[in-house]
Amino acid sequence: MVIGVVKEIYGGETRVAIVPTSIAGLRKKKHEVIVESGAGFGSFITDEQYEKAGATVAKTAADVYAAADIVVKVQPPMQHPSGRHEAEMLVEGRALLSYLAPFANPELDRELKWHCKYARQNGIHVSPTFMIDGLVQNDISSGDAVEAWAAKLVG
Repeated sequence: MVIGVVKEIYGGETRVAIVPTSIAGLRKKKHEVIVESGAGFGSFITDEQYEKAGATVAKTAADVYAAADIVVKVQPPMQHPSGRHEAEMLVEGRALLSYLAPFANPELDRELKWHCKYARQNGIHVSPTFMIDGLVQNDISSGDAVEAWAAKLVG
């Protein structure tokens, strides 16, 4: 399974969904990790550190969204500086692991409509593209839970 990490674009966000030290556990479970160039800069993590840990570094967020079976990010999808909304970059049938905050982001519901009928504030929502609330996000980066979540997400 290919796990994608995109650069956070929300103003002031310095976190990254997966750090290089988590990649070894994911690779041990036979998963590939693709990281958008610059994704870790806010956390003082370089592209070279991701590569050394075994991840592939992609040039753009669109490259990550196109290649990944699961895209993980901290903040909800939003309008990308490229002009496209991140929700538009999601490939149908793939998974997004992110905070959704639908009550704070009612426009996100409209952007995700082609992926799912609704987004729940908490828990797993099963639809053509699966959404998981960020409450479980820390479990994924350990590598231990990724197979269990992957089975629920993409079969």
